[in-house]
Amino acid sequence: MAIHPITFCMKNCIDKLLKIVSDWRLLPFYIKTYILNTLTYSNPETYIISYPKCGRTWLRMILVMYYSNSIHSDSIDFSYLESHLGVVFEHDQSTWVPFPRKPEKISINKSKYANKKIVFLARDPRDILVSSWYHLTYREKIYKDPLSEFIKDPLLGIKKIVVFMNRWLDAKELFHELLIVRYEDLKQNPELVIVKILNLIGETNIDKHKLQTAIQNASLDNMRKMESDGKFKIPWLKPGNKKDKRSFKTRKGMIGDWKNHFSESDIEYTNQILSKLLSPEFGYEKNNR
Repeated sequence: MAIHPITFCMKNCIDKLLKIVSDWRLLPFYIKTYILNTLTYSNPETYIISYPKCGRTWLRMILVMYYSNSIHSDSIDFSYLESHLGVVFEHDQSTWVPFPRKPEKISINKSKYANKKIVFLARDPRDILVSSWYHLTYREKIYKDPLSEFIKDPLLGIKKIVVFMNRWLDAKELFHELLIVRYEDLKQNPELVIVKILNLIGETNIDKHKLQTAIQNASLDNMRKMESDGKFKIPWLKPGNKKDKRSFKTRKGMIGDWKNHFSESDIEYTNQILSKLLSPEFGYEKNNR
């Protein structure tokens, strides 16, 4: 049986408290995050929205690396995008914390997002499911059931992912600009996609060499190595267990990894959901092995 949302919430809160208690050096990070979220990000110009496990951390790393190069800094300042450019990354109502929202309760906050520039980062829902299941099973150690149950979970499964993606697409008239970015396109041609995002942010004079360097330095292989070596001091970029690669934040990042995990019944079920419910504008048609 899937975990109850209240238990889910309590486990996440307790884990965060234990991390603070066990390592007091994290306190400045949480205090800074709170202050920035409540004060600095009060009126951002651009939101980058995604369901969890769509590649947001990787995209954020590329942008941070680019601006770090652009401002001649050797350090990775993850707050620079928010504090200097008004670019905020959010999972919005798809977030798992403090507890997962029911699909029918997902809506768009019109007062918050109206007339804003939006980058919506999409990914094949089947790959989202696999990555989410690994994250919650081996990194957070919250979910206990097999993947097949996770796929159908009313709070975490494919129907919720589809609802979230459709909601944002249907609300596109609200926004000043809406750029849909697919994780698969970002993987196949990162420079082209990042240029589009930088243009949306307002960059007109893009240094292609620095961008290529940023993409190379922020590669998934490099990120996994940095995570393994403990180079990141930020809690959400630390491995759940250094000895278990399944618990890493940057675990695989593969396209089509769901084919290695889904049973025939899983494929049939998810194909039905994608065919009937997901907007074809995303381009994720049903696909067998």
